Amino acid sequence: ATRAGYEAWLYNSNIGSYDEFIELWGEQSIKELLSDAYELLQQLNSEQLREVINLIESRYL
Repeated sequence: ATRAGYEAWLYNSNIGSYDEFIELWGEQSIKELLSDAYELLQQLNSEQLREVINLIESRYL
């Protein structure tokens, strides 16, 4: 649960404070998040995976 996620949540016609958003979405475990990410990554081809790696490296590492 991030500030950007909260803003997207509000944009989708949800109403509530940031704390309420964190309470709702912060309960999702790291394992669930990794499982979801893993499933999505499995659908990508090699070139798309390389693009994801490059994006992560350039923005977050």
